[in-house]
Amino acid sequence: MTAEARHRFRFFTRDVGLPRTRVRLTASDAAHLEVLRLTAGDAVEIVDVTGVVWLGEVADGGVAVLREPLPLSGMQLPRIDLIAGALVGGRFDDLVDGAVQAGVSSIAPFATSAKDARRLAERHDRLQRIATSAAKQAKRHEVPRISAPLDRAALLATAPGIVLDAAAHGPLDLVLQALDAARSDRGGALHGYTVLVGPAEGLSGELVAELVAAGWHAARLGPSILRAELAAAVAVAAVALHASH
Repeated sequence: MTAEARHRFRFFTRDVGLPRTRVRLTASDAAHLEVLRLTAGDAVEIVDVTGVVWLGEVADGGVAVLREPLPLSGMQLPRIDLIAGALVGGRFDDLVDGAVQAGVSSIAPFATSAKDARRLAERHDRLQRIATSAAKQAKRHEVPRISAPLDRAALLATAPGIVLDAAAHGPLDLVLQALDAARSDRGGALHGYTVLVGPAEGLSGELVAELVAAGWHAARLGPSILRAELAAAVAVAAVALHASH
């Protein structure tokens, strides 16, 4: 990769891209152009609504001109849906930022109280902006979606995945191998993974037991107890790396 390519900024448009056409950037990206002091003619990367990455150049008024599609680069990530317990302060911001850079496809907050659900709902737009910024930083082809908070009933109704639990017997890598083998034995296609990370205090043993009874697979990350926001990023990165092999 050339130095020029490494330093091209990436932006998003809701338009479908075609060579030599003008597309309008999102409002936040148009404002970001000014912050970065990019001017007409500067080279940028534009991701269109279908996920195609284009080499383009800045025009004016939040508009860019597409030149040509760029080849896909790097590892193609599987679908990884993250469910994450509510965190206090700005820690959920950090969780979103790290998980998106690590390769997550979507994030659903999990709230154990009405207060947490209300707080997460109020911060939804901010969290989505953080996801967009992290997607640009990581040169992602799409911006992961932040969904509305799940309560306990909605969580238990979710299709089973992997629940991180420090008390689990199996490490994440072995659980992933077992899950893949079980899917293969059933002749099922591998569409992706769902990973659940608890809040700072962890998930209760009762809830973990309910999830396992519903078909979830409990797994531990390793010998260390990580902060929830770090555990989320590490788990997503581990799943992405596993799926690439």
